[in-house]
Amino acid sequence: MTFSGETAEAEAGCLLMDLIQAALQRGLGGMELLAGIPGGVGGALRMNAGAFGREIEALTLEVAGFRSDGTPICAAREAISFGYRRAPELEQVIITSGRFRFQPDSPQTLKTRADEIMALRSRKQPLDHPSCGSVFKRPPGYYAGALIEEAGLKGERCGCAEISRKHAGFILNVGGATAADVYRLMRRIEERVMERFGVRLEREVQLVGDFSD
Repeated sequence: MTFSGETAEAEAGCLLMDLIQAALQRGLGGMELLAGIPGGVGGALRMNAGAFGREIEALTLEVAGFRSDGTPICAAREAISFGYRRAPELEQVIITSGRFRFQPDSPQTLKTRADEIMALRSRKQPLDHPSCGSVFKRPPGYYAGALIEEAGLKGERCGCAEISRKHAGFILNVGGATAADVYRLMRRIEERVMERFGVRLEREVQLVGDFSD
């Protein structure tokens, strides 16, 4: 990552949390509400990562990468239809970097705010086991985690993948879980919630590879 005044350019493979920490140390705010979101800058842009009312779109100036045919792309924020966990123009793009604008603030104030966010996450989310983060998007009028819990699925397991007992919106790797374990558990959740409430859950995570039932 490279900082210049109130802006920064970060490569897609840069961990989002590393970018946030580097910004905080420089007294650059705006991204601290995303503290604790796992993954890299590329994934955060592709899914318009967000938390606590702030999405990465708000700080994005432009996104660079390559289209699937190999042609380069450098898209300004205004050219990307960012939405809730979506950025359609980036779906067929191999993202290489993003450029962001921050707001100056006191490093101590920003650190305190980020620490508060991390403490809140720790109270509400299962951070003691590996996971891919929140699995399903928030259905209109509902919360995915609440639907899964009310369907009696907390603690349900497939192999070594387990629906968190702390927050049912997370699937944990409790020791040697495979992608197939997680996928089967996702399918079970989708089917049970549809049967019980008539709500079709939409996945927040992206499947990469060959998955079949």
